[in-house]
Amino acid sequence: MKKIISILLIIVMILSTSCIYNKKVYEATKLEKRKQKEGREIAEKIVECINNQDAHGIAELYCEENKKNTELEWNIMDVIEKVDFKIDTYEIDMDSSSETVVSDGKIVYDYSVMEIKNFNGVNDNKNQIVLLIYWVNEDNKEIEGLYNFSIRLDDELYKVKI
Repeated sequence: MKKIISILLIIVMILSTSCIYNKKVYEATKLEKRKQKEGREIAEKIVECINNQDAHGIAELYCEENKKNTELEWNIMDVIEKVDFKIDTYEIDMDSSSETVVSDGKIVYDYSVMEIKNFNGVNDNKNQIVLLIYWVNEDNKEIEGLYNFSIRLDDELYKVKI
């Protein structure tokens, strides 16, 4: 009888921990799919807006906290007008760097740094667009979204002032 109870307890423990593990895996997978889809959309929109010199379009992508900056569009325009050529082709590096914090089985913080590079087939690190995106921030929901971006042209860095 004791063996049966012991075996049942072990089975219950395994099942309960596997459910928690499965939930963590599900949440992480769901976030990763969102990051891939939305990250690509944000990057493509940024390139489109740079080509059209559309500061308003980029400002709309920003997180709620940074949208409060009344000079945001002007600051974006100061940066995007440095690109004096049309970006016809480019690559998106979704895995430049990132950080995820999990607490009690829930993702409470996640950000990514993405790069748009190899403009028009030129493969170098002198020309790139870097995006900082907060995907999850349980402490401050207003910074979720595009937080900022910068453009590096011929090793000169142009960053939007927030």
